[in-house]
Amino acid sequence: SLERIELLKNEINKHPNRNLLEVTVCETADKGRIQLLEPTDLLILDVVLPKKRGGTPSAINSLTLLEDIYSNTKKLIRPKIIVGLTADISELGNYREKFFSSASVVLDGSIGNLDWIESLFKHLDTLINSLRNEMQLTKDNLLISVHGIRTRGEWQSKLTSELSFMYSFWLR
Repeated sequence: SLERIELLKNEINKHPNRNLLEVTVCETADKGRIQLLEPTDLLILDVVLPKKRGGTPSAINSLTLLEDIYSNTKKLIRPKIIVGLTADISELGNYREKFFSSASVVLDGSIGNLDWIESLFKHLDTLINSLRNEMQLTKDNLLISVHGIRTRGEWQSKLTSELSFMYSFWLR
């Protein structure tokens, strides 16, 4: 729901690692498919989602998206963590078992009880820590920049500054 989206945006803006987060909102299953052509670390999937803009929200649309993510014939890139979010678990209906087996976790995302936000952020923090650890294991690369003759290579100090910032940004 739009109310849940705004709530999540506000909570993410308060998160201590918000500078590491890039948030993309897809309001339909079809937009989600387009987004998942690129690597995504965390997918928060509303259980009841319209297929197209202006379409009728239904659990079948979210389930079909999940099936496409796991399909070997589709070019979608499976996110590291998939969180199903619903205001009412009964909305899953006949798709309950399939959804629970495909998503990493399914949370009761009702607006009246915000415990799900804390649970969601625990998953987010675990993911961020895992990505940091992965980066620390990555072999260091050496970059040698060489400026041409008849130049003082003023651009090299800016390049050094930018690369240092990017490296320290990921190690935070």
